Amino acid sequence: FDGVKKLVGNEEFEELLSGYMSAFGSLSSPGRAFQVVFAYDQEKGAEAIRKNFIPARQTIKNIGLDLDDLLDEKEHRLPLFCTEERVFIAVWTRPASLTTEQSKRAYKEQSENIAKSKLSVYNPTIQNILAGLPALREDHDSKVQSFVDTCSSLGVRLHVMPVHKALHAIREENDPQFT
Repeated sequence: FDGVKKLVGNEEFEELLSGYMSAFGSLSSPGRAFQVVFAYDQEKGAEAIRKNFIPARQTIKNIGLDLDDLLDEKEHRLPLFCTEERVFIAVWTRPASLTTEQSKRAYKEQSENIAKSKLSVYNPTIQNILAGLPALREDHDSKVQSFVDTCSSLGVRLHVMPVHKALHAIREENDPQFT
C-alpha cells in the first residue's frame, strides 16, 4: 500500500472511507479473511528522505550550483518531522469461499491429479505439493485484483507483493536486525 495520490480534505476523506468500506466488503465473505498491519519507522524515514534528495542533488550538480549545505540541512532536519509509514494488507482465501459445486469439482480434480502423479502425498513428514486447489487460487486472485482495482479507482496506490517478498517484509517488520 503506497498511499493516496492526492491531498485529502473532509470531502475526499468521506469518499475514500466509503470506497474502502466497499473494497473491504468484497473481502468479507465466507472463506475469506484479511489482516491490516500499520507500521512506521523513524530511521527508515530518514533514509527515504535521503533517497528522495538524490535526483535534486544530481540536478543541482548538473547545472553547476553548490547547494550541498542547504540540502544537507534539510536532510538533517526533515527526519525530525517525518517518518516512513507502511500498510500491509494480507488476504486469505479458504476452501469455504468456493460454492458447493466448485468445491466438489476442485477436490475431484485434486484427487485425479494425485492419482495421475503416483506420488506418495500422504506422508506426514513432507509437504503435500498437490494440496493446492487451482479453483481456490483463481478465486483468490480474482478477489484480490478486484480489491486492487477498487482502491486504484479511489486514487490509492497499492501493489500485490509476491509471496517471498511479502514474507521477507513480515520478517523485517518483526525482527529487522535478523532479516
